[in-house]
Amino acid sequence: MAKKFLTLNQIISRDIDSPNLKNYYQVQATLNQSSISIKHVGRGEQIPLIPILTLNHQQYECMMLSYCLSEEELTQPKLRMIGFIIQKADKVIASLDLMFVPQTTTNNISDGWFEVILSDAYGCEQIKLINKYIGNDESIYLLTNLLLETNIDECKDSEETY
Repeated sequence: MAKKFLTLNQIISRDIDSPNLKNYYQVQATLNQSSISIKHVGRGEQIPLIPILTLNHQQYECMMLSYCLSEEELTQPKLRMIGFIIQKADKVIASLDLMFVPQTTTNNISDGWFEVILSDAYGCEQIKLINKYIGNDESIYLLTNLLLETNIDECKDSEETY
């Protein structure tokens, strides 16, 4: 039996011209800077989740993700960069996120500041304000330490899904 291969036009139609594909972006920051750039990192039918780290804390599964954002999410007042999704029995309880708060934007470069936010069904609480980006490794270290200091049992169950 002969194998049937896709033609180049079929691949382009499937992977590039599909009306269901969405653009996705990432917030990229530079050490000791108060500005970020928004980078287009791909297209897909669903925005991907990029796991960085998984740990268990207080009987909760905590997964750190590097966020990709949709075009709609880029219009929000705070932009997610990385964060922990905190869940129990496959139900999201809360998230602990490093976010960028843009004040001015010119040519996909925004000036502003960074915040660590704890979000649950009660709402959001700012945990820490950071004027300049502390770097990738330090951000992971900071979020992990803040997670370990957080009493997750006080968080109300969220209906949010990721």
